[in-house]
Amino acid sequence: VAVDAAGYFYALVNKPGTDFLRSDDRGKTWSSLRQGLPTTSFSTLMVDGQGEIFVGTHGAGLYSSTKQGEVWIDRTKEYLDKRITVVSSPTIGFLYAGTYGGVFRSTDSCETWQPTTLRDMLVVSLLPLGVGEIYAGTKDGGMFFSADSGSTWMKTSFPSPNVTSMKVDNRGTIFAGTKSEGIYSSEDKGQTWRQANKGLTSMYILGLWKTRNGKILAATFGGGIFQISPPGKNQMSTPGKK
Repeated sequence: VAVDAAGYFYALVNKPGTDFLRSDDRGKTWSSLRQGLPTTSFSTLMVDGQGEIFVGTHGAGLYSSTKQGEVWIDRTKEYLDKRITVVSSPTIGFLYAGTYGGVFRSTDSCETWQPTTLRDMLVVSLLPLGVGEIYAGTKDGGMFFSADSGSTWMKTSFPSPNVTSMKVDNRGTIFAGTKSEGIYSSEDKGQTWRQANKGLTSMYILGLWKTRNGKILAATFGGGIFQISPPGKNQMSTPGKK
């Protein structure tokens, strides 16, 4: 699920069938706007700072809409792996795409794509930070960091080979989810890591989200959704419960 600045909610559906849904009333009702999208299953959904919607697919490439889902454009150009897993846009016009074949980048609003030097890996999560700084989480390959917009990469000391999701809070603490070890946090830009699992009932982290007020939420497999609260104290609480 994603939300744009105008308050529209967007959601992807893969079973039964594929669909792209939009809600104009904060989730009370939903309408289908999948015309122009492929029938291949969807993999990721992202809204950039200008409200452009990006939808990645498992094998049919990347699509975007500047019309709140009413019209879709195929953004899959030469060199871009069509097996998209995650999309991130640190600044307007600059995009990273995580794929089954590594990380790709575009500096001209998807007119062209170039492979970065992180290749031949299944990249499932991306976290851009400062100018040119980006982390890439992989399946079975650990976590990598680039300080030059993906021109070069180095492997970090992240303890787990699988990184399912990454987010950074308002204080600069990085949180990374894993498939079997819960959540790790780093307060020194990824140089050292410690587990942040107090209160978690499932160590399989499906995804991390940052709310508009800066809170980090963790969705788990079989255990529900947790909030890292209070920030920086490595404690979990279930949103809506005291």
